[in-house]
Amino acid sequence: MRVWLDALTPKQLLFLAAVGAELEARGAEVLLTTRHYEELDALEARLGLSTVKVGSHGGGDLRGKLEASLRRSLELHGMVADFGPDLALATASPEAARISYGLGIPLLAFNDSPHSVAVARLVVPLASRLYSPWLIRRSDWLAAGVIPAAYAKYRSLDPMAWLLRRDLWPPREPWEDARGAIVVRAGESRAYYYGGGVDAAELARRLARDYPVVLLSRYSEGEVGDGVRAVGPGFFGPNVLEGALAFVGLGGTMSQEALLMGVPTVSAYPGEYRIEAELVRRGLMLKAGGTEEAVELVRRAVEEGDRLRARASAFRGSLVDPAAFAAEEAVRFLEGRGASAGRGRSRQEADEPREPVPGAPGGELPQRPQGRGALGPQGVEQLVPREGRPHEVHELAPAAPPHVLQVVRQLIGHAEVPSERRGRREGPGARRERGAQLGRHLE
Repeated sequence: MRVWLDALTPKQLLFLAAVGAELEARGAEVLLTTRHYEELDALEARLGLSTVKVGSHGGGDLRGKLEASLRRSLELHGMVADFGPDLALATASPEAARISYGLGIPLLAFNDSPHSVAVARLVVPLASRLYSPWLIRRSDWLAAGVIPAAYAKYRSLDPMAWLLRRDLWPPREPWEDARGAIVVRAGESRAYYYGGGVDAAELARRLARDYPVVLLSRYSEGEVGDGVRAVGPGFFGPNVLEGALAFVGLGGTMSQEALLMGVPTVSAYPGEYRIEAELVRRGLMLKAGGTEEAVELVRRAVEEGDRLRARASAFRGSLVDPAAFAAEEAVRFLEGRGASAGRGRSRQEADEPREPVPGAPGGELPQRPQGRGALGPQGVEQLVPREGRPHEVHELAPAAPPHVLQVVRQLIGHAEVPSERRGRREGPGARRERGAQLGRHLE
């Protein structure tokens, strides 16, 4: 069994490194590819992982990202074709999705960020299956305009993959020691979806009036000021968080890390995303909408530290190991369809056109690769539960392009009345009930 893993960010690298270790323990041969990216390069050097670097980030503007992605895809294409994987596994890699589809390799996508809409639309429709933490709802993906081929949830948060594996952690450096301090994590300013919000340096200076503060920056740029110790790229999050007094996160992943490590956590992420909203609703972290509110909530988090830590400990104890889950799903997926059926096409085969769908007008429609679902009768989307599974898995097999099905879902409240009821007007109560049933299904 050969599996290709592609990581684009530090979070993805940590998650997929844990998955790769689980796969190798099950006898798989693993290819882990990454790219040049300031934070990723620094972390990778410390972890000592065996990876292959291909391409670069592309910077903060969309055109740069596009050009970097195209160049990276061309470089990866030949390498992956030569490796000949039975399966690809990624979190949010557009290159992995495009190359897997082009080479006929089934892709399992583990993604916890439907709020990253553009990436979700580039990756999920081409994946054989989508997996996400149970806190995320099916409707979150539909709201992003995404209809996955198959969908499953797992009861965990992705940072559990590396928090459970201290053997992956690099030795703690003296400059990573933030015991007794407030740790502030800057936001991902180069992400296309990130905008506005609290200024991390300003917040750090404000907190430094009352507490020792460590500011974790993402890039080696900018000044902070007196009273704040700044740490640039190269730190390992759990090393810094261990023993911290409290944490303020302007991103997502490290806020989850802090919570799971029992550090009282305040999220100052601009806007809202599903996992954050659910953790705040459960009283596991606090949410700040501005600098002054963040300062006040940090004081509250410090005062209520024991209660927050106890609640976080109970929550962590209810979660499964997501890396082991991912590896088991990969093995189960290939066993279910035969490893040879999943083997990607060679470079020569990839250049050959796919067979047209029999009976398609003009024969111009590309055939759906094996394992990506089947077309339903009379253009109806099939919903086929898979029995005997310890988690929820639904086969969603679209018979029309995803954007068409999305429009259908949006208009379902105005659908045609069944033939046996034609001629009778449907009352508002019945319409509300139909809407409620649809809403319950999408949850």
